Amino acid sequence: MVSPGMAAGSPPAGEPDFALHVLTRSDQARRRRRIEMVALGVGVPVILLTIWEVLTLTGVWDAVFFPAPSAIFMDMVDQVRTSAGLATLGADIGVTMRDAAIGYAIGAAGGFIVGMAMGLSRLTFYGLGPIMYGTLPTPKLVLYPMFIIIFGIGIGSTIAICAMGVFYFVCMSTLTGVRFSSSVYREVGAVFSVPWTLRYRSIIAPAALPSVVTGLRLGLGSALVIVLAVEFISSTNGMGVYIWNAWQALQVGQMFAGLLVMVIIGGILVIGGNWLERLAVPWKNDD
Repeated sequence: MVSPGMAAGSPPAGEPDFALHVLTRSDQARRRRRIEMVALGVGVPVILLTIWEVLTLTGVWDAVFFPAPSAIFMDMVDQVRTSAGLATLGADIGVTMRDAAIGYAIGAAGGFIVGMAMGLSRLTFYGLGPIMYGTLPTPKLVLYPMFIIIFGIGIGSTIAICAMGVFYFVCMSTLTGVRFSSSVYREVGAVFSVPWTLRYRSIIAPAALPSVVTGLRLGLGSALVIVLAVEFISSTNGMGVYIWNAWQALQVGQMFAGLLVMVIIGGILVIGGNWLERLAVPWKNDD
């Protein structure tokens, strides 16, 4: 019997709404995870820098080779205080980022095209698979002398070796996403004679997208690492040259300042890559 004032099928008076309770607890857990992420992400570096500062100031670490973080910060301020120092640092950052951006764009585009072709075409996979899997473990920097012969010393060889490093990340991730996605959806599309363009746009691409985005995100860091390594070996400008020249002149503070700049740039790239991944593949994230 339904009591007066109570609609049929509604929960009894005073009984908590279970669905609302679950949603509230889930939202609270999500907020707690974000607070923990921010607190640990900021707190741990601050603690490590504090320990570094104390060890240097107390003489446990040699300040000549491990200057205190405060001294490094002041040295960085001195570098950018003058217009000449700021221009030099800005020019070196610009050269490194330019080479990395161009190499990344070329390598990512080529990797996506080849990876998609290998994933969709059995003949292409059989033809290129042995080459790709055979050369994948090879450190790309060992091929730099060959690129110097082809493109000469300078921006051409730097961009080429950077593009090759990014190419493998994106190509193999795209190939994995296409070949190892659920075959049920593709078979259903074939059974119902779904047009190939619609099948690609609505079935294959969404299934492969998480792996493709992961390859693109990993390629960001690879591009920066390869360009810096090449600048250490043979270049006349760029952040690699900036850091290496500071080390050779025993300007350790300037060297750490250059490293700090690259850490900041790398962190921005990682955050940007994660943001793009969340934007492009929202269903992959659970928080």
